[in-house]
Amino acid sequence: MGHVFVRLSGFGMRLLPYWPYEFERDGETPDRVRVTHWADASRLTATVDSQHRESAEGIVDVSPGPEHQYWRAETGIYGFTWPDGFVIGVSVDANDPTPFYLFGPDEARIYPQGPFPTEKMLDAAGWTGPGQKLAAQYHLDDIEVFELDFEYADSPWWQTHWAFPVGAGQSLVISGQCPAAHHDLVRNAIRHIVETLSDTQP
Repeated sequence: MGHVFVRLSGFGMRLLPYWPYEFERDGETPDRVRVTHWADASRLTATVDSQHRESAEGIVDVSPGPEHQYWRAETGIYGFTWPDGFVIGVSVDANDPTPFYLFGPDEARIYPQGPFPTEKMLDAAGWTGPGQKLAAQYHLDDIEVFELDFEYADSPWWQTHWAFPVGAGQSLVISGQCPAAHHDLVRNAIRHIVETLSDTQP
C-alpha cells in the first residue's frame, strides 16, 4: 500500500508517510522526527529535521510546508497539534478503519472515531461495554465526556470518549484508554488535541 493521508506539518515542511508508518519525535530537538515504515519483516527508518529535509523513498515524502514552529498532525478533514508523550502511528492491519493512533506508555493509546451523524451519537449506556463501569460523565462547553473504569489483565484500566460537533449535523469522538495510573496523561493529551483541533489547512 502507498500513502495514507495523515501527515505532519511544521518547521517549513510537510511529511507524508507510507503505510504502515510511525512518527516519533526527538524530545531534545523539537523539529526532528524519526519516520518508520514497516515493510513485511523489515523496519525502514528515516530522520527528518530542519537541516535534513530530504524525502526517503518508500518511507516518507517531504515537501515545503507551513513555518509554524511545532508539529501539527493533519488528516483530510481536520488537524491538531501533536501532544507530547505520544508516538503517532497506525495499525498494521489493513482492515483497521482507525486512521491513526497516538501510542503512549504501557499500551496507552488515543484514537479518533467518526465523524458520525450527531443524531446517531451514543449515550452513556452505549459507550459502556461489557465489564466497564461509568465513572464520570460531564460537559466541557459543547464537549460531552464519558470516563469508564474496567479491568484488563488483572489490572485497573481507564477509558474515555470525548464527543463534540465538527460541522452541520456531524460529531467527532476522540477516545483513549490506558492503565489507570496514566489517566491524567491521556486526559490532558485529549484536551490538548481538542483545544487545537481545526480544519486542515491547504
